[in-house]
Amino acid sequence: MKIEKIILENFRAFQDKQEISFNNFTTFIGKNDQGKSSVLEALDIFINDGKGAVKIEADDLNVTAKNNGIDEFRIGIVFTDITEQVTIDSTNPTNLKEEYLLNKDGKLEVWKTYKNGKLKQTSIKCNHPANDEDLKNLLRKK
Repeated sequence: MKIEKIILENFRAFQDKQEISFNNFTTFIGKNDQGKSSVLEALDIFINDGKGAVKIEADDLNVTAKNNGIDEFRIGIVFTDITEQVTIDSTNPTNLKEEYLLNKDGKLEVWKTYKNGKLKQTSIKCNHPANDEDLKNLLRKK
């Protein structure tokens, strides 16, 4: 897999939702204290669950967001060049597309939400055929 972009939401200097795309060769150039290191540290936090070189802290929440009553930040990563086949167990090969685990662009999009310096939840943003006949009234079925 390859990281196509990282999406930061209320993380440090990145208020609201900010997307940073990656290509085969990406460099960060800018003045001091503009968020270059924060992007790389967000990758470290996401990949290593805060147990890598960078630890998750309550102060990672954007100050303006905190003042507006928001108490969590999110880091999302969009992956491309995904492995075609995944084996759930030794007898069930499948792929992420057939399992409806890809976003509307056909890419894997994983989000992690952090609150009070701790991982709150991990989720996948996916595009599921909600109008499918098999899914109607799904919540009413036993």
